[in-house]
Amino acid sequence: ENKAKSLHFFLRAGEVLKAGRQITIKTMPGEFRLPVSLEPNSNQISVEARSLDMIDEIIAKTVIDQSSNIPHVRKFLSSELRYMIAQPNVQTDVTFRFLTNRPMFVGQSIYFRLSGF
Repeated sequence: ENKAKSLHFFLRAGEVLKAGRQITIKTMPGEFRLPVSLEPNSNQISVEARSLDMIDEIIAKTVIDQSSNIPHVRKFLSSELRYMIAQPNVQTDVTFRFLTNRPMFVGQSIYFRLSGF
């Protein structure tokens, strides 16, 4: 459910999930989107079991362990490098404009490696 940021799974009519049984749930392509970053075993992912009408709690919400870390990925959505005077061997001002996919905070740095400079 996109608005609630949750996935819902149901047992088929007449089926019983026995205690202690390990299950694997697979989603369809495009059905589940990972966040840009997430700490290992973050408490942001949990599982619970509720009645079909979502009123009765069958199994309380429990934080789950993640088998895979989601690495932090920061990238430039767009970038532009401009020179005030674009002539060889002339000192000039440089302007760099960019748009990132993630917020940047005080203390974070961007490093430039300009080949040939």
